[in-house]
Amino acid sequence: MKCLQLVNNFITTSTKFKPTCGSLRWLSSSRTRRTTDDTFKTPKLTVYELRTYDCHPHRFAEFLSTTEEQISARLAYSKLVGYWRTDVGGLNEVVHLWEYDSYSQRAAVRASLNSDKPFGAYLRAVQPMWSRQTNSALRLFPWAPVTAPVSPGGVYELRALSMVSGGLAVWEDPLQSNVLDVSRGGFAHLVGAWHTEVGFTNTVYVMWHYQSMDHRYAQRKRLQLDNINVGEAAMLRSLVNETQSKVLVPLSFSPLH
Repeated sequence: MKCLQLVNNFITTSTKFKPTCGSLRWLSSSRTRRTTDDTFKTPKLTVYELRTYDCHPHRFAEFLSTTEEQISARLAYSKLVGYWRTDVGGLNEVVHLWEYDSYSQRAAVRASLNSDKPFGAYLRAVQPMWSRQTNSALRLFPWAPVTAPVSPGGVYELRALSMVSGGLAVWEDPLQSNVLDVSRGGFAHLVGAWHTEVGFTNTVYVMWHYQSMDHRYAQRKRLQLDNINVGEAAMLRSLVNETQSKVLVPLSFSPLH
């Protein structure tokens, strides 16, 4: 009888619960977060690693030539997406992007490289040429898969957007809308878009391809005059703390070239 009374009391109390505006907002945001997270469930956990190396100015040309000659020792171990030197937006700098099936694969590759003699020789040669190294682990947005330009050559632009805190649930929708509008409008070729998982948090990287720097200037000017999706663009601007841009030129062995 006591158990039955406890159950009846629970049911009576539960039916008196009325959700407040705060609880509704929490339920709504929780549902949004789950939906957003579900979007990124893919058959494999693909990890992208973005690396940036700054070189001593008087050693930069030597670094490029040494890398061109000996990079095959590194390419044997994992997939290179692209390897570029910075033309505008940085000096004496290279940017490279690697793809792994998982963090476990990355760890295995790094372990193998530690015992690889040709790669060790390359590393000993170029390490004195570096002044700084940084890296970040990225996840690819499913709506912006890596897509090579139709025509080789030209220049790449890597735009880094430092977003407000709150994560994908806060800024992914306006970001997706704006990026895809630019791509579908023919203003630039969308190479890919990623968000940081480890590194500079709440950071988005979007890579574009142009035929030349002059083509980039003309297309950016046309975009400013076009005013596509003005409302979404204004919303996105309110969610961006800072934007940085680098114009990149691919090295000869870069798959994206």
